[in-house]
Amino acid sequence: MVPRVRQAAFAAALALTATGAPPAAPTAPPSAPAPTLVGAPAPAIHAKPIGGSGPTTLAATRGQVTGVEFWASYCPPCKRSFPRYEELVRDHHGEVAVLAIDVDPPDDLTDAQVMQLVEQYGGSFAVLRDLDGAAATAYGASPIPAAFIIDKTGVVRHVHRGYGLDEPQKVAAEVSALAAR
Repeated sequence: MVPRVRQAAFAAALALTATGAPPAAPTAPPSAPAPTLVGAPAPAIHAKPIGGSGPTTLAATRGQVTGVEFWASYCPPCKRSFPRYEELVRDHHGEVAVLAIDVDPPDDLTDAQVMQLVEQYGGSFAVLRDLDGAAATAYGASPIPAAFIIDKTGVVRHVHRGYGLDEPQKVAAEVSALAAR
């Protein structure tokens, strides 16, 4: 029996000989899966509140449906999500809260610059900065935007990674259903 390493070297040599080109590079192994949060209590968020209105901790949102959105200044879909979250807060006055958590490196933007972007994007809800990346890590918030819809009791009910064209409708339906409970 030929050891696997020798088998791989032999296959590579055959590919080079047959085509005159080196074989394709192997694909990278998949990254570690994000934590499974649906059905679990939402992890505490330790991030710096920098502005906006509304609660700035998960404890303060107890009794409300809460959208936790991880975003960054360099993320075009994040710009599209902010007006939608603003609508949800307005349409479900007092029943829905949003915590927008900026994950930009702290040296890239000042707090004032982050708040300028939020206002430009159409958000007035609470904005926090995840300066050490602990909150994003706890939630497995990648890719961004990453949104976590949390029920009134503090349990994660829905997770959205990225922001597709049908995302606003999905999130609105989920939030409305949870707010009606």
